[in-house]
Amino acid sequence: GQLNIIYTSGGYNNANYAVGSLHYNGGSITNSGSYSKLGGPLFTQNPGQGVYDAGVATPFSSPDGTQNYFCYSDYPSQGAPDSQRSILAQALTFNGSNDPVFGSATGPGTPVTLPSADMLLVCHGPCKVLD
Repeated sequence: GQLNIIYTSGGYNNANYAVGSLHYNGGSITNSGSYSKLGGPLFTQNPGQGVYDAGVATPFSSPDGTQNYFCYSDYPSQGAPDSQRSILAQALTFNGSNDPVFGSATGPGTPVTLPSADMLLVCHGPCKVLD
């Protein structure tokens, strides 16, 4: 297996809010020298799609474990109040080195292929998986 630590940095309501990842290279997990930072940021806002301040990427798998997705937070405009934050989801893939590939943020209302197996994803506040 491989360990990647996904993190968000920058101000949560600023244009610099982004997602990055650390790759564990072996050795002591408590030693910062055991990790390398993947080039990036790996995921950022996409104003052209109506996605601002994209962050808090939370990975999850389909019920049968064959597909990967992630939820992330979104605001309808730069600096919008917390009451206008929404949660979006899209597919998560991995490159040939097994590093996460988030792709570009897609806007609210963009169709997302439902995960394999029976599942309904409801994202009003925290993401919840319903049978």
